[in-house]
Amino acid sequence: MAESSDIPPTVLSALQATPIPDNIVTSSLHPFSASSEKTVTFLYTLLETTERVATSVALHSAAAINDSRTVSLLRQQSAGQHTLHLSRTQVEKTIAAAQERRRADMGYDSPTDDSSTLARVSACSSAAGMQAYPGHEAPAGTLMLGGKVLVLDVALIPEPAVHASYAGSAEGRDSPAMDAFFSRLLSGISKGGDGRRLRDALEYLMRLDELAEHEGNGGARWFSEVDALAEELGKFTQEEAAFLAQLTGRPSVPLDVLLLHGHALALPYLHSPALCFLVYLSPRAYLSLQRSASAIAPSQRPSFDIPSAHLHSCLSSDPPPIGVTRASLTLVPLPQPPPPPADPLLSHPPSFPLAPTALGFTHNFPLPTGQDAGKYGWVLNFGQGVVMSQSRMLEIARVVQPQDQLSYTGTGPSLSFVTSWIDMLLNPGGALSSERYTATYVSPTNMHPPLRLTLTATDEPGYLLERVRVCNMHEVWAVLEIVRDQCWLNEILNGIAWMPEAIAGPPINEDGGADVTEEELRALLSGTYTPRSIPVNVYVVAPAAMVLTFPERPPMPGMVSISVLLNRATGAAVEVQGAMGADVQISALEEAVRRGGALGLPGRVWAASQTAP
Repeated sequence: MAESSDIPPTVLSALQATPIPDNIVTSSLHPFSASSEKTVTFLYTLLETTERVATSVALHSAAAINDSRTVSLLRQQSAGQHTLHLSRTQVEKTIAAAQERRRADMGYDSPTDDSSTLARVSACSSAAGMQAYPGHEAPAGTLMLGGKVLVLDVALIPEPAVHASYAGSAEGRDSPAMDAFFSRLLSGISKGGDGRRLRDALEYLMRLDELAEHEGNGGARWFSEVDALAEELGKFTQEEAAFLAQLTGRPSVPLDVLLLHGHALALPYLHSPALCFLVYLSPRAYLSLQRSASAIAPSQRPSFDIPSAHLHSCLSSDPPPIGVTRASLTLVPLPQPPPPPADPLLSHPPSFPLAPTALGFTHNFPLPTGQDAGKYGWVLNFGQGVVMSQSRMLEIARVVQPQDQLSYTGTGPSLSFVTSWIDMLLNPGGALSSERYTATYVSPTNMHPPLRLTLTATDEPGYLLERVRVCNMHEVWAVLEIVRDQCWLNEILNGIAWMPEAIAGPPINEDGGADVTEEELRALLSGTYTPRSIPVNVYVVAPAAMVLTFPERPPMPGMVSISVLLNRATGAAVEVQGAMGADVQISALEEAVRRGGALGLPGRVWAASQTAP
């Protein structure tokens, strides 16, 4: 009897036919993970394999085999098949590792003379699918890289420079931002740096080059889209900056204030050959940029205090500097046709308190037509990812998938393998979660005693946001607003070194067995006692809000409560309840939050209470 091709001959062969990864990262089991599509595909394959195994088991269990010699031969056959499978798998892994090593080593271990630099650039272009043509008639140290439409002229003398042009297209235009991006990559290679970023950037441009070829004379629009959209977004940035400048009376607006009150700053070709966005700067990152930037004339565009050229110089590294959150908008191939754009009546819209004219700027991103229709979609990429709480992820889902918002209620039980977002943020890679984290905040000016901080972790699950599929600028703005608010809270918590309470040990400067002197008792009763440390409880009460509590100054009973809330229109707002008689300057506290001192607010309020009657 002929055996059906749909039924595997053995259970072992059914399992061997399914490529099972070494491990499945639980953080990728959500739609905004960079590997979500691959993971979902594997899970579907695993379900199909399970069904085939069940069929095979049922088929073989029905066969009665009483001959021990037959059983022995079957066992021998299975052992041989398993050995062959292990050998084949090992060979495949070795070949894949060698190929990846070859790609990873591209650009290393070479001298830094002009000829070797051009050779490395040529190797990168070949790996990306471009043709390299040495400049025989041109001056020495030149190279031309060509696709079907895109042409890159590479020169090393007098300094590394790249210029892009378009063959056979009437719509191509110069892009100084693109030229500067590739010139930075070329400069790094000429100094012996890594060539992988250049290879990856050229691979992305070849994806656009293929689409441009299919469209004919108008195909260069795929390369000009970045600059055209960035120019339009720059107008809204100017409107927001002008509003804040008028409000504050400053000729140029601090960049951190602009990012917190307005929208993400569009910086084309910042770290990727695409439209990039600067989403958030931590106070420390902003201060570092401000100190290293040269003075800028108030009339010079853009009207914020750090020049765009300086931002491109300092923030284009990969990975980005600590405290910098970036995103890039790229066109990627899709395993299935993209969903239709979200209904604006159902989607969570972005807010425009400073630039009302942006309400009418939706700008649906262009998609390929003809033979490439339905094969590509736009993705907002966050690189190594941003730690997000579940409620924030649900907000993003309601922006880009409002038709499925009933599926994202967030009221069901959490998966047991998903850790708290605070655990992911403060204890990455930790085997166990912690109910509380402790830290010590010491005033750099000795304004107050050390603050003994205790953070109560929430049970809300956390996820790593890596990429979001978007269709228009409204979705991009709305997603980046949500990410910015989460980054604001993340950077506040990351501003100090936390430890799980179970392994932190006893607090510093605490000696419960010490005798209390008569002077300390009199100071306690008179309200002039200075404690060795101030216990502060920290609670995250909302996606963009936190509360800090600490005891009133003796002999007053009760607790002082400080609320810190991020408001998209006004920035960080501070409210103090308690601290009776203290002259608390709210504006000074809000400025301290802006400068990264949110966790030190209890010390400032305590110091103000010492001068109270």
